Amino acid sequence: MITRFLDAFITDEIVEVLRSSGTVAFPTDTVFGLACLFDDEVAIDKVKKIKDRDKDKPLPMMCDSKEMIRKVAYTDERIERLIDTFCPGPLTIIFNKREEVADYVTNGFKTIGIRVPDKKEILDVIKALGKPILVTSCNMSGEPSIKSHKDICAIFDGKIDMIVKEDAKSEVASTIIDITKEPIKILREGIIKEEVIKEVYYA
Repeated sequence: MITRFLDAFITDEIVEVLRSSGTVAFPTDTVFGLACLFDDEVAIDKVKKIKDRDKDKPLPMMCDSKEMIRKVAYTDERIERLIDTFCPGPLTIIFNKREEVADYVTNGFKTIGIRVPDKKEILDVIKALGKPILVTSCNMSGEPSIKSHKDICAIFDGKIDMIVKEDAKSEVASTIIDITKEPIKILREGIIKEEVIKEVYYA
């Protein structure tokens, strides 16, 4: 595979690759991400092979708005309070997915992790697509998260269809919270701390 490199986000070119079952690595407001369309089973499989990720481990989703989240997941007043407070931002929320989302997207799980990134360029890509994307950290499974585009190019040149050559904002991944059961549970603490999330959710 010949990897195409972009010196900056070019929405049309990224969208073209994603719509062609391609994979794109780009910097996010947290760590470097590896993206594909959420409803493209071929592309999802590519991402897992690139990362050497467990085939049965689903990929997290990115949406551009609360309205898009509502189309793929169930919300309520408390959940939407979290969305309104922390999104866009470094918080991934585990939702109960809607039946319209195919089982292959979540490997048969009835839940799905969703984040709204705080980066305009990614939101522009999602808006142009008109649908969510799946974005996992761009690193080999089990290895540390990556911030530098130079490190990404060194590891993944020839493995990913397109790489955006800008650095990510952080080496710290998003906080992950599961709100599908009570009490809600922090699965991974990142930039946003547990006590702050619970204060908003249980207000």
